[in-house]
Order: sequence, then structure tokens, then C-alpha cells
Amino acid sequence: MKQSSQPLAALQRRLTAWYAVTMTSIMLVLGISLFAVLSRDLSDELDESLKHATEEIVRAARIREQEASTFGYVLDAVLELRIPNYELYLLDSLAEPVVPQQAPAWVREAARTTATARIVHHYLAEPVPLDHRLRVQRFRSDDGLQMIAVAVADEAPLEVHYLWLISVFALAGVSAAVLLTIGGTFLVRQSMSPVMRSLAYLRQFSADASHELRSPLAVIRSQADVALQRQRTSAEYEETLQRIERESRRLSRIVDEMLQLSRVEAGERVLDMRRVFLDDLVADAVESVSEVARARDQRLEITEFGEASVQGDEAALRQLVVILLDNATKFTKKGGRIDVRVGREDSTARLEVEDTGCGIAPDQLPFIFDRFFKGDQSRRRHECPAGEGGAGLGLAIARAIAEAHGATIEVRSTIGVGTTFTARFPACK
Repeated sequence: MKQSSQPLAALQRRLTAWYAVTMTSIMLVLGISLFAVLSRDLSDELDESLKHATEEIVRAARIREQEASTFGYVLDAVLELRIPNYELYLLDSLAEPVVPQQAPAWVREAARTTATARIVHHYLAEPVPLDHRLRVQRFRSDDGLQMIAVAVADEAPLEVHYLWLISVFALAGVSAAVLLTIGGTFLVRQSMSPVMRSLAYLRQFSADASHELRSPLAVIRSQADVALQRQRTSAEYEETLQRIERESRRLSRIVDEMLQLSRVEAGERVLDMRRVFLDDLVADAVESVSEVARARDQRLEITEFGEASVQGDEAALRQLVVILLDNATKFTKKGGRIDVRVGREDSTARLEVEDTGCGIAPDQLPFIFDRFFKGDQSRRRHECPAGEGGAGLGLAIARAIAEAHGATIEVRSTIGVGTTFTARFPACK
């Protein structure tokens, strides 16, 4: 079991790794895209603020001109203009500074380029000093003179924003990677759990099937080997062939039940779902099994009979009823009683099969519907002379049919008193 689980564990680890890599890649792409969008927005916001700054210089320059012609520079509006974190310059058409009286060479060069190229306004990052960005706007004053407004912004705060964004995204990325790995491990385990249960169930089924099939095959082979060892009379050969025929019939029944159970559980058995009266099916099934009960000196009766319609497949439901009745006759002593009750109970259709058989031990009840489960056969045969060794698939088929109809099937039992199987179906209105 340990060796067989190693490939599954390796597959689980690979799936977890692929899940983590895939989701981390998606998060990385989303993070880079979001960072690019935010960076562009911050850059656009800086350019927009530079635009407002140059427009404020233009407005202040015109106020300065008006005040100069009227009051003679009582207050220089451009000189008084203050915008936090910005350097503001007003230059003439020759790129000579007007306000303030000194300007860096790179500011004058940007103004000269704008004047020469006859550009109304533009942004510059080169040859501006590192971490600076400026906007140059050419305009004409009210008296027709060409002037140039320059606003310079320090990009250091913007870089701080970039570093903060990178740190946040890096931290979020690492956290997301860790959480995705943990979550991926959990999800893969949850996803693989049904597969692992199915594989374990399949291994158990294969082992049980091999065990069940080995017995009749061994009998057939041994009977044939014994018959071939020496010459025998016709009666001896006939007896051997009869034994082989009985074991072959048993083998065929086991294979048929295995295939049928597999089809029902896999959903390959097509059910003709229609409105069916469960009470009529029960009455027909009881009549069919009554001959077997009489042969075993058992009393089989319907003690409660009420109309109960369900949505289901008639053949499958009849098979379920026959399985419960057949199970009751097998494990009820001679002279015992089997009571059948059918009817409607609230919003469900209820079927009960109660016998006075040998009962089922409490520790075996949880496994009674498992395939190939037959409990303590030596005890059963001792306490229930009518009991016959079946393949242990009947009740598993009954449960599969019930589940395919959205029904439940339960069992109650007391050793030496009897057993009651109860099936509840959604009732039709």
C-alpha cells in the first residue's frame, strides 16, 4: 500500500507545484500590469501638474505686465508665485531669464530649443539633470512680446512612490505565492482525495473479486483434475459434471453481479425514470419470492400496504425489492417470519422488510452494504440453517440502485431477534 501510494504522492506534489507556478505567474503578470498602469498614472499626474504650473506662470506674467504698466512693479506676480516642490522661471524670447534673474543653463537651453523650434509647449527629461522633469510653454504677452514659461519638478517624490509600489507588490507577491502554495496543496489534496479513495476502493474490490472468483475456479479445476486421474463410471462423471455446472453457475452469477454493480455505480445503466407505484412492485416481488419462503417454512406477508408512487425505473426498483426479500429469506430460520411494509410517510415513500432471522452484529452493521461483505459466515450458517453463501454483492447493488433514485437505505438489527431494512424514496405528488 505504501509503495502504491508513492506515485500518487508524487503526482500530488507535481500538481501542487504546477498550481503554485501557474497562479504565481498570473499574479506576477497582473502585478506588473497594475504597476505599469499606476506608474503611468503617476507620470501623467506629474505632467498635468507641470501644465498647471506653467499656466500659472503665464497668468502671473500677464498680471506682472499689467501691474508694471499701471503701478510700476509694486509687486512682481511671477516672483511672488510659489508652488511647493516646483521651480518656476520666466524667460524672454532669447532664453534670457526675466524672473528670477538667474536660471540654470539647462533651463535656458530648454527655453532656447522651444523658441527656435517654434514649439508652443513640450515636456523634457533630457538634458535635464537626473530626477528632474520640466515643461516649457511659449506664449505672447499682451504687448506682443514672446515669453517662455518653464516649470521644473523634482521626480524624487515620484521615485519614492515607485519604490513604495515595488515594495508593496513584492510583499504582496511573496505573500500570494505562499498562500497560493498552501491553498494549492489543500485544493490538490481535496481534489485527489476522491481519486485516492477510488483507487483504494478499486484495489480492495480487485482483491475481494479475486478471492471470490478463486473459490469456484478452484473447485472446477479440482473436480476436473480428479475426474481425469482415472477411468470412472458414467454416474461418477455425471456427478462431477453436476458439481462443475453448479460452480460455473455460481461463477457466472458473481461476474454478472459485479458487472451490474459497476454499471450502476458508474452511471452506465440507463434508467427509464417515470412515475411508478412502489406498492404494486412490492406486491409483485412478494408473490415471486413467496414460493422460496414457503419452501423454507417461512411466513412472508405484507403487513402494511399503502399507495406510494415514486419517480424511478420499474425494473431497477423491483430488483431492489427482490434483493431485500431474498436477503431476508436467506438469513431467517425455518418457521420464521418476514413482514413487509410499504406506504407513504410525509413526503417520502417508505419500504420496510423486517425478518426474525439471526441478526447482524453491531460491529458489522457499518459494512453491511459494502461489496463482497458477508460477515461471520460460520456463525450465520450455524444460527441460520437456511442461509446460503452468496457473493456479498446483493446489498451493495441495492444501495447503488437506491442512490441512483435519490433514496436512502438503512438497516437496524439485533442478534437473535432479527433485522429491518428501510428504504425511503422521494414521493411523487
